Amino acid sequence: RFYRTVETWGDRHAAIRVGVALPTGIAQRLPAALPAAVVAQLQPSSGAWSPTLDLTYGSAIRRFVYHLNAQQVLAVERGGRRPGHTTRANLDLEYIFFPRHYKAPERELFGLLEITAVHSTALRSRGRAVAGTGGTVLLFAPGLQYIASRRLLLEASYQFPVLSSANELQLRSRSNLLLGLRWLF
Repeated sequence: RFYRTVETWGDRHAAIRVGVALPTGIAQRLPAALPAAVVAQLQPSSGAWSPTLDLTYGSAIRRFVYHLNAQQVLAVERGGRRPGHTTRANLDLEYIFFPRHYKAPERELFGLLEITAVHSTALRSRGRAVAGTGGTVLLFAPGLQYIASRRLLLEASYQFPVLSSANELQLRSRSNLLLGLRWLF
């Protein structure tokens, strides 16, 4: 984190993260009838190093909270094949419904809207782009988050695609329901 200011009813911060995903994962035996592009997407890892860059900015002003995040993952070729590079942008908007008058940081109900855009370039095999791979998707995820105590957080959100230009061999996400319970030790 390279920037942070804290006020009575506000907070601002910015951070940068540079990382490398390690070449982990075990290649799975998948049906030979599947196209090579689909098999590559179903593997738990590309088996290659993947440098990442992540930029984050967040602000809280009274009852409104927002976070902006941009991430770039560069895929590295291995064995003549390279998954597509991935660019991700995320906007997280929050509103604190309750309590109306703060006495302690607990029993808080947040309304959430997360907007995510993901763009993947085409998979490359032996230096050539693989047809039917890559694309862009825009996802919305409205939800609620309840901080019951200093140790317990409950959350629920529903993510659905608003726009999708994923190609025919790109894996798609129709919708997701997230239910969460977090307990701090």
